[in-house]
Amino acid sequence: MALLEGATGIPILRPEQVAALVTTPWQAASFALAATTLIQAQSPTVRIPVIATDLTCGFVDENEQITPTDPDIDELPCVPRKLVCITRISRELAMDSTPEVQGVVGSSISRTLARATDANFFAASTVNGDPGLYSLLARYGPTTATGFPAQEVVGYGGILNLDPFLEAQSLLEVHGAKLNHYFADARTVLALSLLKTFTDTDLTSNVPLLHAEAEGAVDSNVSGPLVRMINGVPVHALPASAGINVGDIWGIDGTRVFGVIREGVTLATSSDLWFD
Repeated sequence: MALLEGATGIPILRPEQVAALVTTPWQAASFALAATTLIQAQSPTVRIPVIATDLTCGFVDENEQITPTDPDIDELPCVPRKLVCITRISRELAMDSTPEVQGVVGSSISRTLARATDANFFAASTVNGDPGLYSLLARYGPTTATGFPAQEVVGYGGILNLDPFLEAQSLLEVHGAKLNHYFADARTVLALSLLKTFTDTDLTSNVPLLHAEAEGAVDSNVSGPLVRMINGVPVHALPASAGINVGDIWGIDGTRVFGVIREGVTLATSSDLWFD
């Protein structure tokens, strides 16, 4: 990214500012990175262990021989992909290195990286990138590394209540996982937000079915962005750029989904006409 230094030598973003103005906001703005377990890696390939079967334990009498067992362990190799963007800046912008300009530039970069990260996270396929969540559905692609496709809960006739979400949580709990994040297109979240506590020909209600609370708030008097909740699980409303089909809702256990970052954000500059 040709934003590190202007033509006059005056920095737009100094190296020590990259983490505060780009890297940290990028990880916070990306729903995929914020909701998953991040791994900072140094090697080109990260091998994530997959526990197919746990070891066996049992009660024994005193002085009785303990039979050793081993878990069934597989591994999933992960190769971080390079995510880049490039832009041109004017001489005037290069000369103006005020904190306001630095903040605008940093926000633009972090938003762009976050949108690209989230789109790859969900897409069935991405050019020069890894397949995302949609590739785990049988109708889109292969099965997961453990041989099981992503499980689907279908709400026929649309979602009229929260029962499908209870079923989805139960499907993960059967495998010892805990559903702690929902992702959906913002238009789908709006449809869910419009659901009321009851519907009848003679009865009406203005009480939303979804619970909402201030993010990080201890009580309702604390102001802040509202987080929509379903059965205690946050529902994240994503922009259309994330590529989630309207009507689809993804639920994951963030402790079992890993995001790997091999290098932090690096800014490079050049005064040449062609620069990659």
